[in-house]
Amino acid sequence: MNDYELDFEINRVLKESTQAVPEVVSSRVDQTLLSVKKRKRVSRKAAIGVTAAAASLALLVGSSFVSPTIAKALTNTPLIGSVFEMIGDAGLQLSGQKGLATKLNQAAEDQGIRMTVTEVLYDGIRLAIGYTVEADHFVSSLDADMLINGEPIETLLSSSSSSKIGHNQYTGYMDYEADGTLPDQFKLTLKLNSIQQYSNETGWQTTKGSWKFQLPVSKLTEGISVHSFEELPPSATSGETTLSVKKVTMTPAVTAINVELDGKETAEELGFFIYDDKGRQLQSFGYRGDNLQSDDKNRYKSEYRIRFAPIEAIPDYFIIQPYNLDTSGKQLERSQITFNPLQQLPITLSQGDIGSITVTQIEFQPDKTVLHYKVEGSDPFAQASSFWLEDNYKQPISLLESTRLVDRSTYSFTQVYAPLPLDEIKGKSLYLAGWKLSAPDIREDLAVKIPLK
Repeated sequence: MNDYELDFEINRVLKESTQAVPEVVSSRVDQTLLSVKKRKRVSRKAAIGVTAAAASLALLVGSSFVSPTIAKALTNTPLIGSVFEMIGDAGLQLSGQKGLATKLNQAAEDQGIRMTVTEVLYDGIRLAIGYTVEADHFVSSLDADMLINGEPIETLLSSSSSSKIGHNQYTGYMDYEADGTLPDQFKLTLKLNSIQQYSNETGWQTTKGSWKFQLPVSKLTEGISVHSFEELPPSATSGETTLSVKKVTMTPAVTAINVELDGKETAEELGFFIYDDKGRQLQSFGYRGDNLQSDDKNRYKSEYRIRFAPIEAIPDYFIIQPYNLDTSGKQLERSQITFNPLQQLPITLSQGDIGSITVTQIEFQPDKTVLHYKVEGSDPFAQASSFWLEDNYKQPISLLESTRLVDRSTYSFTQVYAPLPLDEIKGKSLYLAGWKLSAPDIREDLAVKIPLK
């Protein structure tokens, strides 16, 4: 898939939404993209995760609707153990449902802002921290200093998410990449010296203070499978480029694959898809790429640490499928279709060469509108988040919850929007809108089959 188009699409959608997006939020999305682009050898796929988080933040800041279902579930629980389940990605949701996270209830308060760490999950690959905040204004994603058993460490914040759950109440999580570098058990010291907040009146503001937590962390021991291939790594060679798989780690929260790319001095920018033995794609969580010094000055090596959603059961094999990243920056063509939501379902929206989405059902509930749909195409998980619903005036309807996978075998998903009262939409049309996207430039010559059994 054209990853630039996806970044551009999200950014453009935000800027065009007069209802949901203040200009300052669009500016912050721009800054986020620029900061990602400047990082050495960080892929565009990794940038998508940051952009999507910024997009989610913008929609939630601008929205006047808060899902009562989420608010009730979170605020009525003494130990708020459902943060991961409610707003996390597929891996955190599953971990929350299974009760795998360590439930905590540690609070710190300063400058009139109360933050509570509700849960921690560590599986050797990712370290995720769920929290709630009581504050006067919307709290953005947080960046914190961390100490492991009293010793400071350098960490990479790979993703984060923040959501409003009630009046002056917010929740979110921080997700760090561990990749086997931390001990199995440790005391995590989390220190925040400032918190960023947003309001329509003042824009972004930084509140300085001190919020400190001492968190006991233990690595998950069940449901973890590690396959190392250091001696005879599965690989594929095309011309002077070789892609080798070094390790596969499967946990209840993530599927992680370490690969090495060896080739000419001019590095190839690649994205990666992964499929199980039934040909079903796994959702990407992004990846990191680092250059390695080669003894041969005319060659380079790059190590990629790629993260995908957890898989239901260990398959016989994976297939990792690289594709060329396209950063040409060409203009996108809008795709839209108008329909009567009470009479004209199912309805299909073309997304260009990449495929299409088909809305099969819309539930009009008192507190939310649930869109059920299926995806057909070459990058179903990216496609699933690359469209939006508009009202009769072509204004985007506020998205209350992020896209959720229902059935990976059929690429069925749901999106939850603000409530649409039936008496207000009778006789009126809605719009399904998105951008026409290019199909990914697949590198069949570098596809690698990874045996797991």
